[in-house]
Amino acid sequence: MTAWNASSSSTYVRAVALHKGRCKTPLSLIPSGSATGLRPDTLVQLEQLVQWCASSSVEHLLLYDRQGCLRQNAAAICKALARNATVADCTRPEARHRTFDVQLQRQKIRISMLDAQDGRAHIARVGQVLASAVRQGYLAPKEIDIALLDDKLIDSLVPAPDLMIVLGGTYCRLHGFPPWHLRLTEFYHVPSPLWSWNSTPTQLSRAHFEQALDLYSDCEMRQGK
Repeated sequence: MTAWNASSSSTYVRAVALHKGRCKTPLSLIPSGSATGLRPDTLVQLEQLVQWCASSSVEHLLLYDRQGCLRQNAAAICKALARNATVADCTRPEARHRTFDVQLQRQKIRISMLDAQDGRAHIARVGQVLASAVRQGYLAPKEIDIALLDDKLIDSLVPAPDLMIVLGGTYCRLHGFPPWHLRLTEFYHVPSPLWSWNSTPTQLSRAHFEQALDLYSDCEMRQGK
């Protein structure tokens, strides 16, 4: 992620997070820009990223942008990926989270798309479900605690990412990404060059991608009690 430019007329790939193989949960990609369209180089970057994920045994790619541009263009993205000669099939996106599967020659990659509304709206939906369960007698108010909320928030959205690669800016920004999904996430930041900050989008290179995975594989996951 990087400083989000509200006046931008197109979407840049800004960050990316990981699932399976060298990582156990999704790779997340976070762009910025407005919901008015996709840059051609964004589609190219996505095609490259899918190939990199396949070669690194990543099975789930999570895409996030604050305004939902990627989510609104999920069908176009799926169509663009399907034109790639190395992609055997691309399923139609599901409506709720715009999730679809990309079948490559030897591996299937699941792609999910979220936006900022999946944070606030998701909390509201979970609250409504719990309130309904209490009213119907399926759940006692005293049974509602932090552990239960954590389970409902995480299990009913998408798997939490193990690794997030943040592109651009002088420091990391989440831009409304659901924070409860990032408690055990490792971050790798690729800052913008000083001369191009907030003007030219920072691109994710294969070298950055591999270095982020290497650094993640060296991390020891410690879950405190």
